[in-house]
Amino acid sequence: MTTFKRATMAMMLVSMLGGPALAQSRGGSNQGRNNNNQVRVNQVRTTMTSQQQTRTGSISRGISLSQRAQGLVSSTRRSMESDIRQGATPFLEIIPKSDGIRMTQTQYPDYHSGRTANYKVTNLPGGQLDLVTLLPVSGHVGWTEAQSYAKSNKYNLAVTHADGTVERVNSIASQGFVTPHDLSLKLKPGKTTIQFWPDGSAGVYGYVAGRQIELHWDGK
Repeated sequence: MTTFKRATMAMMLVSMLGGPALAQSRGGSNQGRNNNNQVRVNQVRTTMTSQQQTRTGSISRGISLSQRAQGLVSSTRRSMESDIRQGATPFLEIIPKSDGIRMTQTQYPDYHSGRTANYKVTNLPGGQLDLVTLLPVSGHVGWTEAQSYAKSNKYNLAVTHADGTVERVNSIASQGFVTPHDLSLKLKPGKTTIQFWPDGSAGVYGYVAGRQIELHWDGK
């Protein structure tokens, strides 16, 4: 089995005055890195089961990044691209666009166990969470293949809300080694799951630790 090099970043947006702070660590196999970035939505498609309610367009809403978020997006993207050049496959990364939202990482992803990143979200009146996601190519396949994927990949994003509603964004065109994409969520109390995968891959569960994030909102 191919070994994935990984680094995870513990992201804690914890400002009483509305400004986030980021605590980052790099290193061993059980460490994680959380990133962030900005982009446009290409196409929104909503899928649902018989128990799910239809929701359309909510994840395509875009707002501008705060100045601090812009800096985090840029630095995180550079770090992920550096990992890819060294033969690593980074984890999916997210960052809030607005200052003042508190996201505390309660679980770090781990490739070998399949453990995914978990965040506790607070200080979010109304539940509106506007994020930037960073979608990386696979770097463990080698530099030549990674360069090819950076040009040809098409990505899919799926969001499963706490009420069971599923929303999807399909056919997101690659913008390089790391593709930024806006994600606008109306959270409900409980667990919201974000997943991504490139077309032609083994899907989310081919690398669940790097392709899934759980958000847990307390309703406040």
